[in-house]
Amino acid sequence: MNWAMAREVGALDYILRRVLWRLHRLRGRPVAFPLPDGAKVALPLESPFAADIYCTQGYVDWGSEQLLVQYLQTLPKGVCIDVGANMGYYSCILSLHAAEVIAFEPDPRNHAALSAQNIPNLRLIAKAVSDAIGAASFDVSGTSAVGHLHPGAASTAQIDVEMTTLDAWWRSQRNAPRVTAVKMDIEGHEIAALRGANELVEANQPVLLIEYGMGDGLPNTVEELDAWLGHHRYEMFAMIRRPAPLWRFRTVLEKVHASDLPSLDFKMLFLVPLSDDFFTAQALSGFCFETIRNHD
Repeated sequence: MNWAMAREVGALDYILRRVLWRLHRLRGRPVAFPLPDGAKVALPLESPFAADIYCTQGYVDWGSEQLLVQYLQTLPKGVCIDVGANMGYYSCILSLHAAEVIAFEPDPRNHAALSAQNIPNLRLIAKAVSDAIGAASFDVSGTSAVGHLHPGAASTAQIDVEMTTLDAWWRSQRNAPRVTAVKMDIEGHEIAALRGANELVEANQPVLLIEYGMGDGLPNTVEELDAWLGHHRYEMFAMIRRPAPLWRFRTVLEKVHASDLPSLDFKMLFLVPLSDDFFTAQALSGFCFETIRNHD
C-alpha cells in the first residue's frame, strides 16, 4: 500500500484502482490507458510504474506532465527528448506535441514496452546519457524502472551499455527542428546529463523537466544544479506537495531555488530560461494539481 499515493488521489479511489489493476493482471490483458491529454499508453502488466500510472489516472508526476503539455501547446512543434524513457510514458505524452520524440533508453528490458507504444514519430536510441562518451556499466539489479549508470557496491546485476551526451547527439543533427523540451529521469544522475548538454541548451533554450534525487552517494547536488542554472541563465519551478485537510495533499507550482530543495516535498523540477515567462505566469495564477485534475 502506497500511503503517499493514497493521500494524493484519495484512499477509496486508490484502493479501487489497485483492485482493478490486479484484475487486469489476473486476466493477462494488456491495458491501453487513455491519458488526460488524449494520448494513450500501453501499460505493461508486470511494471510497478505502469501500476502507478493506472492508479493516479495519468498524474503520476503530480501534474507536472500536464503542465509540460500546456507549455508545448503554446509552441510550434519541435523535437522533444525523453532521457530515461523507460516504458514510454513521457514519450507517449510528448508525441502529440512534437515533430519527433528522441527516446534514450539503455535498459533492454524496456525496449519491448517502448515498441508496443507504436509511436509513429519516435526514434529510440539505446544509449545511456551522461557527460562522457564510451562504454559504461549499468545497474539492472532492480526493476526496469530504476536501472542506472555506475552501479555501487550493492549492485547484484550489471550490463555493459553505450554512453553518450546530448551535445554529441545534437552535433550529429542536420537541419533539425528546434528542441523544445527535454525530460530527464535517470535515477540521480541528471546532473551529469545536464553537464553533457551545454551546447544543446545554449542553441535551443528548451524547457527541461527533470527528476533530481539526491543523497546516498548520488552525483546530483544542490551546488552543481545552482551553478548550472546560473551559467545558462535559467530559473527553476517545481510542483510542491503541501499538507491539506482531510488527510490529503495540495500540490502547487512554485518558483524555487536549488538551496530550497532539501526542505521541499517535490518530485519533478522545471528548468526554464529566464526569457520565458510561461511558468512564472502559471505560478502567479495559483496553478495546482487539483485544478488540472478537476478540469479534466
